[in-house]
Amino acid sequence: MKLADIGLDQLCGTLATDGVTVAWSQAQWLVTPGTPSYRIKSMPLAGGAVTTLDTAAATPTVLLRGGVVAWHVLSSDKITSKLWSQSQGAVVLSPAGSTVSSVNSGYALYSDGTSTRTWQGTTGASTVRIEGAVSNTQISNNWIYFTTGDGIYRIPLS
Repeated sequence: MKLADIGLDQLCGTLATDGVTVAWSQAQWLVTPGTPSYRIKSMPLAGGAVTTLDTAAATPTVLLRGGVVAWHVLSSDKITSKLWSQSQGAVVLSPAGSTVSSVNSGYALYSDGTSTRTWQGTTGASTVRIEGAVSNTQISNNWIYFTTGDGIYRIPLS
């Protein structure tokens, strides 16, 4: 079953789905020379219109789980993540320089370099979850997993 006409020559990067929505990136051909730019699009798997979420993504990577879509843009010369939730239908820019490491269970997990935060797709609320620098952050089964120099840890997502 064909979901959308996207043109195979335009599919350039990640195709992601959470079982309800599909999201993908497409190369954008009219850009400043030397500056990559991608369109981020989505549509419901049950059918419906294709929605353009962004026309200036800096990388072709798209993350999608639990109704939250995340991708990267260039903001103040820093790679920064943009977030969109199916339930809010709004694009939210996390603080400049923040990057998303994981999306799951309706949340995006991101770091601003000094702390790790979650963004909840249903409310748009951003919450500090971990103070200080940690690595390998992931959300899985309502837990946040991360590593530090001395071990692997988990804390509850909610």
